[in-house]
Amino acid sequence: MFRQTPGPRLGGRWLFVGQTRTYYPEYNRIDKRAKTKRAKTRQRGLAAIITLFVGACMGPAAWAPAFANDTARQSHLKPAKLAIVIDDIGYHELRGMQTIRLPGRMTLAVLPFAPHTQALVPHALLAEKEIIIHQPMEPRPSPAVRTEVGTLTLSMSQHEFDNTVGRALAAVPQSMGMSNHTGSLLTAHPEPMARVMRQLNQHGMFFLDSRTTADTVAMDVAHKMGVKALRRDVFLDHERNQAFISQAFDKALKIARQRGQAVLVGHPYPVTLKFLEHRLKNLPADIELVAASSLARLPGTTAPQRRAVATGPAMLGLVERPGSLRISLGR
Repeated sequence: MFRQTPGPRLGGRWLFVGQTRTYYPEYNRIDKRAKTKRAKTRQRGLAAIITLFVGACMGPAAWAPAFANDTARQSHLKPAKLAIVIDDIGYHELRGMQTIRLPGRMTLAVLPFAPHTQALVPHALLAEKEIIIHQPMEPRPSPAVRTEVGTLTLSMSQHEFDNTVGRALAAVPQSMGMSNHTGSLLTAHPEPMARVMRQLNQHGMFFLDSRTTADTVAMDVAHKMGVKALRRDVFLDHERNQAFISQAFDKALKIARQRGQAVLVGHPYPVTLKFLEHRLKNLPADIELVAASSLARLPGTTAPQRRAVATGPAMLGLVERPGSLRISLGR
């Protein structure tokens, strides 16, 4: 007697067990999988042999397309760049030191004539923090705004204006660039901003527009004058509370992931420093902290390669500012 176990339409295999012939449909599926796997293995092996043969005959040029495809596949996996800029360094020595001790790369925007600037700059350089000049500029009239020492104003003569910029550059020769402190009035006027950019261009520096007004022309003027520039994307602590700061930080991360980079500007407030001390130790793996200077560029160019900056004793004194790279930030 024969016993038959029906199989699917794909068929199966008949096996004899003693006097019983049994139908096993699953063997057909197993055979097909094995044949497909063997065929793919043969194809891969043949492709590898051909690639090796062509590579041996044609040299490195033959490998370029394969490596180009790998690079293209991996490019989107590069971490997004986040530049954190802490403004108003120089007013308070203790908070300045707390800022310097924050983990990771960071840019410190120092007020050139503030009482503790000269004492803090050497410590910042030893901690591998980037230094830029936070140049006071004239704001729109407001009872809440005070005039800083060395503020650039519209009423200055050209000689006085240029001399004030020059004194700021000389006060912090280790700086890599300049940003605007306040400046909602001055940054809206092309002519005085062109005078600022002219000196930055001569010293190889670049400018970060803090965007304290929607009417700013700073970045456009910088580019016309051949000065590398960038602009602030998010203010971290416009409101000094934990909830606002956390929300602003997350917004900066979102922009960085969408665009590949973002500039986040904050201040050495106690609540800000406490937040950053915790958050920077737990930064997501897809975010890379960078110096603001590494994101500054001219229109139509890619981000410049970051120049190595010495942090030893030579940079702690009056070292000439190299004429190749500078940055600036502003509020």
